[in-house]
Amino acid sequence: MNKLEIIRRNGGVVKTLPGEDHISGLLAYLPADSIPEAFRAEAVHPISTIERAEALGIVTNSHWHLALLHYHIGEALRVGSGMSLYVGVFAKPSALTFAEVATVQRYADGRIRQMGVWMGDVA
Repeated sequence: MNKLEIIRRNGGVVKTLPGEDHISGLLAYLPADSIPEAFRAEAVHPISTIERAEALGIVTNSHWHLALLHYHIGEALRVGSGMSLYVGVFAKPSALTFAEVATVQRYADGRIRQMGVWMGDVA
């Protein structure tokens, strides 16, 4: 006789947390040749799963910059289950003014409560 097994999962839907303290940003300055195509067209993207990051081109089998960014996004989402993460990837300018922080914050409608910035030049 056939056996029916039901496995309950959340279907990849991230639980909603109260308030806005879980809304975070991550800004990465990378060399222009390692910026994924999706971030060349639109520099900021909301990411709630590591699969979404991979679909946007942040993968481990490419430049070491992307592998490191993949690791940090994965760890942030693992530790902060339900977090809303806005990731901005920009080419590293010759003079840093951090104006891109405001760009990421505007994309998130000013809701980001904490933001990490990675300079992209140290392995």
